[in-house]
Amino acid sequence: MPVNTSFSFDVDSKRNLIDPIKEKVTEMLETYFKHLARGNEGYARVEKLDIEGTKFKAKILIRHKHRTNGITIYAAKTYVELDTDVFNPDLEDLKICIDTPLGKICATTDDLFRLIAGVIK
Repeated sequence: MPVNTSFSFDVDSKRNLIDPIKEKVTEMLETYFKHLARGNEGYARVEKLDIEGTKFKAKILIRHKHRTNGITIYAAKTYVELDTDVFNPDLEDLKICIDTPLGKICATTDDLFRLIAGVIK
C-alpha cells in the first residue's frame, strides 16, 4: 500500500489562527470600554489592533452621544491608546481616565488584561 507523504501548507495559516484571536480581543475591548461611553447612543469601537506574542497595541474610539426627540444633546469622541504587555503591563496602563461631556471617568484595566492574556497566551 503506497504511503502519501505529501502535504499542503497553507501560507495563510498564521493569519487564520490570529484572526479569531483578534476578533475575540476586539470584542473584549469593545465590551469593556463601552461602559465608559456616555449617552443613549454611546459606543466603543476598536479602530486598530496589533498583537505580537503577549504584547498588543490598540486604538479604541469611545463615542459619547445623546439624542432626545431627534435632537442631539451632546456628541464627542475620546480615544484610548494602549501599548502594553498583558503579562507585564506598565503601571500607567492599569488605570485609564478619559474626559467625557459629563466629566472625567476612570477605569482599571487589570481584569481586562488578565482576560486578554488568557486569549493570546
